[in-house]
Amino acid sequence: MLGGAGANVAVNGRTESDALQAVAKEIGDRRSCITAGDVGDFRACGEIVRSATDRFGRIDILVNNAGIFSLRTVADMEPRDWESIFRVHVFGAFNMIRHVLPGMVERKRGVVVNIASFVAVRPPGPGRVHYASAKAALFGLTRAPLM
Repeated sequence: MLGGAGANVAVNGRTESDALQAVAKEIGDRRSCITAGDVGDFRACGEIVRSATDRFGRIDILVNNAGIFSLRTVADMEPRDWESIFRVHVFGAFNMIRHVLPGMVERKRGVVVNIASFVAVRPPGPGRVHYASAKAALFGLTRAPLM
């Protein structure tokens, strides 16, 4: 949608893939770049932001849309299942915000959009406790002042 409106767009995924290339191609080579990296890793987020700013000069809009999903009950869940959901949904959003915020503050403008889910505010279905908890945390991050 942003690309269709004429914005420059850095397209991110953990690794470069055919899907990322297809999105970048749809936006157009001059207005897109692929910035592969795991948003759950703070340092990787710095590289993602550097790639985007090297290409486009600044970041005016950040859309935190990274997500993973699995169905697991608490009884069947391992700590790594809980952590991986939070690492992508919550830590990923924080990591990206933390890297773009200084430039937005310096320019006195910028927009952060966090994609959550209705399960952040409604009871989730079976096997979704980790997903719902992470989305509720993301909802809290979205509502809180960043400064």
